[in-house]
Amino acid sequence: RAPQLRRPRRIMAGLIADWPVWSLQYLLGTGLLASGCLGVQCLQGGRPQQASKGVPPGFRRFQLRFLAVYLLVMLADWLQGTNMYTLYESYGVNTSLLFITGFSSSALFGTLIGLFVDDYGRRLACMLFCALEVGINVLEHIPNMWCLLAGRVMGGLSTSLLFSSFESWMVAAHRKEGFPEELLQSTFALASTGNGIMAIVAGLLAQVSADLRGEIGPFQLAILLTIVAWVLITVLWTENKAERRGAGFQSGWQTLRHSMVESTNMILERPVIGAIGMSQALFEGAMYTFVFNWVPTLLELSPTRLPTGLIFSSFMFCVTVGGMAYGFARHVPAETTAHAVFLVSAASMAVAAMSQSLHPTMASFLVFEACVGVSYACLGILRSKYIPESHMASILNLMRLPLNLFVVVGTKLSDIWSVEKVFWICAAWHVGASIFLYAGLRKVKAGSKAKTQ
Repeated sequence: RAPQLRRPRRIMAGLIADWPVWSLQYLLGTGLLASGCLGVQCLQGGRPQQASKGVPPGFRRFQLRFLAVYLLVMLADWLQGTNMYTLYESYGVNTSLLFITGFSSSALFGTLIGLFVDDYGRRLACMLFCALEVGINVLEHIPNMWCLLAGRVMGGLSTSLLFSSFESWMVAAHRKEGFPEELLQSTFALASTGNGIMAIVAGLLAQVSADLRGEIGPFQLAILLTIVAWVLITVLWTENKAERRGAGFQSGWQTLRHSMVESTNMILERPVIGAIGMSQALFEGAMYTFVFNWVPTLLELSPTRLPTGLIFSSFMFCVTVGGMAYGFARHVPAETTAHAVFLVSAASMAVAAMSQSLHPTMASFLVFEACVGVSYACLGILRSKYIPESHMASILNLMRLPLNLFVVVGTKLSDIWSVEKVFWICAAWHVGASIFLYAGLRKVKAGSKAKTQ
């Protein structure tokens, strides 16, 4: 047995020995930073314990049911992102076309699919997401452009479900159980921090699985995790649907038409919803454009081979730091935090656009990833505060339409302009996100003053 136990250790030691020193330094540095934040959070444990006295019975169990599924799903999703660019490059296919196809699919079809989520069931939508993800990862094994394009079309649909159905299920179930509204922030913060941890683990697992089984290794592991998530959804979750006022909605296209009209009218009647949607679209559009460009950027600047899994884990350590930082600043209004996130992100992209060497570029990337970690929680709070639960999934998917258009534009610009110009565009989009949010919140304040007079 001893030789059998030593063999995995020898394999891991051999893998680590081949990893570039500079990438390990960033991994350890960001890991220590995240550990320090976790230590501070533990030292402040007295206050959370006091607050937990007022937590209703069953709330922690509810959080566990949601997070067990959500974090497993996010781990599988992150695994696919680490090596997608390098996998397509190894196939010798048009990488930018595949990325554009995925986001175009989400813009054209994902919105329509998502509009059925509120009426037909959020749990069912989450199960459909898992089924789509398994099919997508199977298609990734086939080095054929048409099969990969089919996978990207399915990926657009699944992405739309991922970023609407799971959050919508949690918010609706939280309110159905009668838990206090202020406890939503606790779940969002745990989900954001846990999401960062899952991403860190995904980077390390992706690096090891890619070293052992090639670029397809992370996708194979994602299949297994997604199947487990599907089983947990069937066992742990109950179905919830929107409670509509007035006459009952009929199924099919009439449901689609009514849901679209109601959601669109609600956005038009409440400008703050549209402002939050545009802010999120600009911020995440710049984020996904960054996702497409960070690998080729670092490939040019790296003095050694680029261990994408390790770099990804370093990024995700910073996402975790951002999530914990939001927990430290929980007394700061989410609106103020969002403005800070947008403006710091703009500054980090400006640094990346001007830098011509590895370490300043990496530093700017790490700062931006910390901003992404903060955004997961604070934008979630803004959505739950201003978007009605009955139309949550529908509105979130309508918001993804401009998001995907921005991503398509950003990805296409990467084929036309230099990466420096693309990063400048990202910086401008972040500034625009802050401007839209300011305009929407200003109208809310103006409406509140008019009512009081």
